[in-house]
Amino acid sequence: MTRNAFTLVELLVVIAIIGMLIGLLLPAVQAAREAARRMQCTNNLKQITLALHNYHDTNGRLPGQIVVPNGGWAEYPNGNTDLSVHVRILPFIEQVSLLSVIPSNIPCYMDKSSMHPDIITIMGMRAPHLNCPSESEPLFGTVGIAGPSQLPEHQKPTASTNYVFCNGTGTNEHCDTNVAGDGLFTYRSRVLEIPDGTSNTLAVAETLISPTAAPAADPDKKRRNRLSVSFATVGIDESNRKTWENLDLAQYTTGLSAGSRGRMWVASRTYYTGFSAYYAPNSGAAYLWIRPANCAYNFTSSNHAGGINTAYADGSVRFASDNVALTIWRALSTCASGEAVDALH
Repeated sequence: MTRNAFTLVELLVVIAIIGMLIGLLLPAVQAAREAARRMQCTNNLKQITLALHNYHDTNGRLPGQIVVPNGGWAEYPNGNTDLSVHVRILPFIEQVSLLSVIPSNIPCYMDKSSMHPDIITIMGMRAPHLNCPSESEPLFGTVGIAGPSQLPEHQKPTASTNYVFCNGTGTNEHCDTNVAGDGLFTYRSRVLEIPDGTSNTLAVAETLISPTAAPAADPDKKRRNRLSVSFATVGIDESNRKTWENLDLAQYTTGLSAGSRGRMWVASRTYYTGFSAYYAPNSGAAYLWIRPANCAYNFTSSNHAGGINTAYADGSVRFASDNVALTIWRALSTCASGEAVDALH
């Protein structure tokens, strides 16, 4: 007798084989997608470093990152602007239309914590190069524009960034965000003022965006890369610097807060758009806040497997491993310390 259809057993076998094939192919598809996202991230960093070099050619130096008093590092075009490097390189990255929205001589903040109204108009606008495509946190959120006030009318939309600028090692005696460190963007460097060599000097790296809310405890280290750790909360002696040197940040699964890492692209405050190499990439925290010393250590992280993308002062982009030796990572973050660095890994 001739059969015109599959038996139930045969059908189940075919379905099982198809399921196995899909199971085998899915990781490969996901890996291909992540490779494409990582390549786009690399391209974003290349655009940023090219814009930095064009800025340098036009202005004779790189833009500074640190907040300074009026009459200090005047350059955009005068006074304390507190505008991020991202804002100042917009004309060199084909985003002059964003910059044209605001007057050219305004500060980001009118006082210590109240934002200038004209800056509020652009902080919710987003340029495509500001974010890594592997970022899973929402790219838009809100921030307070009037100091500590949490009133709804003081919360305004903002766009985020995954790319932050190097402020150095964080090991010098001043880790206050208002004091110059030893990195490329803590003062307005000229290329000739980088004796370590542009190919050995970190310029830009990745960071994960902090969430708008977070649990006080989280056992997942990858998620904790987005969160802030307060030493006062976890019981570390903040008055003694030796107590927080070479800590294992991954041990702190409690005492966490959401913080502001990467959540506003227009401001140069280091928890938004800067980083120090005090700890290696993906160490288990977005930043440490040490109030008596007025210190803010801001770290690097990404959703890429095994490390982060980094860009150097010469325009090259390289992948930095989570396992990079801390001595090498810190050496790469300085521009005039004279260390010999043979390799990133």
